[in-house]
This record gives sequence, C-alpha cells and structure tokens, in this order.
Amino acid sequence: MRRSLVPALLLLIGCPGSGQLPTPESDDDDATPADDDDATDDDDATDDDDATDDDDTTDDDDATDDDDATPPPTTFIEFIEPAAGASLTGEAQFVVQTDGTNPGQVVWTLDDDVIGSGIVGTATLQAGVEVDTLELPDGAYTVGAELTDQGGLSATLDVTFDNGELVVFDWPAVTYDADSPSPVTMQLPSPAVSLQFQVYADPVADPFTALWGPIYDPNGAWAIGGADVSLYRVYAAGAEPWAGMIPNQPVEPFPTGLHYLYPYADEDADGASLTPQALVKRAFSPPEAGLLSLDFYFSPGSGLNATDAPTDGDFVAFVDALESVLLEIGVGLGDLRYFDVGDSSFDSVTTYDELTDLFRQGVPGTDRTLDVFLVDDLDLPVGDAIGIAAHIPGPALAHGTGQSGVAFQSGPITSGDEWTAAALAGHELGHYLGLFHTSEIGGAMHDPLADTADSCDADDCWETNIMNPYLYGTTALTADQGWVILRHPLVDLVDPSALPARSWSEAAQSGWSIPPGGLAGFCATAP
Repeated sequence: MRRSLVPALLLLIGCPGSGQLPTPESDDDDATPADDDDATDDDDATDDDDATDDDDTTDDDDATDDDDATPPPTTFIEFIEPAAGASLTGEAQFVVQTDGTNPGQVVWTLDDDVIGSGIVGTATLQAGVEVDTLELPDGAYTVGAELTDQGGLSATLDVTFDNGELVVFDWPAVTYDADSPSPVTMQLPSPAVSLQFQVYADPVADPFTALWGPIYDPNGAWAIGGADVSLYRVYAAGAEPWAGMIPNQPVEPFPTGLHYLYPYADEDADGASLTPQALVKRAFSPPEAGLLSLDFYFSPGSGLNATDAPTDGDFVAFVDALESVLLEIGVGLGDLRYFDVGDSSFDSVTTYDELTDLFRQGVPGTDRTLDVFLVDDLDLPVGDAIGIAAHIPGPALAHGTGQSGVAFQSGPITSGDEWTAAALAGHELGHYLGLFHTSEIGGAMHDPLADTADSCDADDCWETNIMNPYLYGTTALTADQGWVILRHPLVDLVDPSALPARSWSEAAQSGWSIPPGGLAGFCATAP
C-alpha cells in the first residue's frame, strides 16, 4: 500500500507553481540513481522503510523486534543445585532455573515456612537462596520455590541436614605477633550451648613457655581470661594445645553471636605459627543427660593391662562406681577401650616433662573420647598428688598430645577400694570437663559456680564436694557442676532414658581407706 502512494504524491507536488515536471539534473531525485529517493537512497529501496530498513521486515514491529508478538511463556521452574537427596552441612546454597524470558518473583519455603524471596535474573534465568543448616535440627527437609507472578509455577527438593551435635571449625594458621596478637572471630548460631576454642602451636616446645587465650563475648565482656574476670585462667604448658570453654558457669540464654579469641603466648614465641580451632556444641533443648567415652591406658607397673582389665573384678567394680558417681549429674559411660603403654619408664611419673610425654602415648586421632592413664606412682613437684588433669578444660578430639588426658595412681583400684578410685578419677575427669577446685588451698580463689560451697580459707580446708583440693569421703557433685560437664565437647548428649538405671548409693560413703581429714594434695593441675 505504501509503495503505490509515494509516486502519486511526487507527481502532485510537481504540478502546482509551473505546471511542468521538474527539469532532470545531477541532484534530481528522479535522475541520478545514487541520490535518487527511488534508487540507492530511495525510501523504497536500500533505505526504504519498505525494504532493508522497513519496519515490516528486519526491524518490523511485527517481526523479530515486534512489540505485537507474545514472548515465550515460563513453563517450568526446576532445582539445579544441590542434587536431590543431598546431605548438607553449614551454609547451603539452593538454586533454581526457569525457561522464561522475563524476570520473575521467587518465594522460598522450608517445610512450608517462608524463608525468603528473590528475583529470577534475566541473564541466567536463575535465582538462589542461602540456608544456614546449623540453626536447624538434623533431619529431612523439603525446600520449595514458587514463581508467584508467573502462574504460580513451583518446584520442591528433598534434602537432609546433617551437621551433628558437635561442629568443628578450623582456621588457617596465623603468625603470632607478641606485641599485637590478632583475634580470631566465631559467629555462633542460635542453637549453640557451648563454644570451646582450641589453639595448636608450632613448634610445641621451646621457645614457648605457655599458651593461653582470653575470650571476648557478644555482650562486650571477657567471658574467660580477661582482666575483669575473677576466674584464674589456665595455661597450656609447653604450648601443647590450649583449650578454653564458654560458658564455664550456668548462663541463660547462652549469648550467640560474634565471639573473639585472642591467642596469647610469651614474647619468645613471637613469629611462631598458631592454628585456632572452634568446637561448637548444638542442642535444641537444655542438655539433661550425656555419655562419656573413655580410653584407658595402663603402664606396665600399674598392675592392669588392656587384655585383662575388661573382665578384672577390681577394675569392673571401679568402672561401676565411677559411673554411679557421674550418674548423679546425668552422665553415663559410653564406649570403653583399653590400651597398653609399653614403656616401663612411665610407671613412675616425677616431672611435668614426663607427664606430657605420658599423655603423648595416646593413640593419635580425633575420636570423641577422653584418655585416662593409670600408673604405679605419681610424684610431681606440686604436693603429693596421686592424680592430675592436663588442663581445665581439656582439649577435645586431640589424642596423643601433651595436654590430652588425665593420670592417676592405680593403687586404689588394684587394692579393691573402688569408691576411693571412683572419687579420684571423678575429680580428675571433672577438671578435664571444665570444673575447677571449689576453693584453692589458702582460700584466695574459688570456682565461678553459685551452688558450690567454699572449701578452704587461709588456715584450713574442709569437706564439701568431689572437687575439693583434698580427697575426702564424698563424691558429691552439684547441679551447676553437671551443667558445665554436659556442655563439654566430649560429652555426647542423649535423652535421659538412655542412661543406666543404676544410681549412686549411700554405701559409697563408707569403708574408704582415706586418712582422717582427707588426703592432702591428692590433686594437681599442670601449670
């Protein structure tokens, strides 16, 4: 239609005025083809709206770029990440893709609860959402994605969250700066009930004297080790793994959020390599019960060995008595394993160097167990200790290091005095699981727990609790002490119904071979 109108219009324009057609010349639209609107530059030809640049062809609104066409509809939405049935830990990224050409609104759900929204990108036709699986109990979940503005198309994906109760976070090693130690930060998820920082040093011996670490919590306070805390901090002798657990006393709710660890060592350690680690314990209801697994190690002179101990009457009686003591705070014994220490030089441990060498005899590994070493004699520089814990609290998942375990004399077991042995072992295990002495000898320092009575003053000590610095005729543990122990990484939380029915007996209070006034200096803690 447009091609027939143009010549007619030109003829009408030439007639008025002269009554003649225009004289052909070089710039005549009807002459020289190069500049003739009907030829090379003719709207009807190369630059003709009806030809190459014609809206009805290449750039025609009714063709390739035609606004009158209907874009292909979005017909599906599907998950492309992760794979169906995946087992996920930590931060999980979910991604969907569509086949549409227009952006679309995506609403995300987790088991029908809305967890977020987003837009399908025009470049990738994809949308994504992140889910922190640490904030949710382990188990099976269904993630959904719905295009709410494109017909309600939706897709679902079944996955499982599998973080476990104890989650371990590792950081790259940092170079220690004695003048300005750098902090390590840890963002705790809401179901966390405890955080244990651990620091490993390289080298582990000289030039180190000790390793420690104050912890700053989200409330803006030193949770452990700072100047405002009246709780003495514990060093890792010889720069073996240092561990610090918070909370070290009951607090509700436990402050989640950003925590800061400041790894410290002596100035001689400047430039050494420190490797931090965080162990986060999760629970979705207050911990009520747990199981503690033990690895027993016997020196040649202890009177016990790995082959016979599981059926030895005296040893079995000791294990039963120890479990009865722990059951008072809702802790039973889990798996028990037995090992021999082949070197008879460990029969008598008289120095802290020998003690750390003894703890290094543990089988290296990361099992969730606590190493217990039985020897014939302890004669350490501090008092007349018959038992010792490497650290308060002890590092977890770290066997075969100089801070990995407790040690005590085997005599009370082999002599048939199982309740004295149970009190001795329970005391040292208590230290490793985070308990301090109720009071220190001299009365200047006390544990941070509200329900433990002071047991020493400047002149004397007296019987109150299994965590007294002297061994008395009591195996009592308080509710607050149980609260701390249940939160140590080595205690595997269980339902109370999983614990043995056996309970502590009043008979345990009699028949012990303990001197009147208690056994002075029976416990020592490595400096």
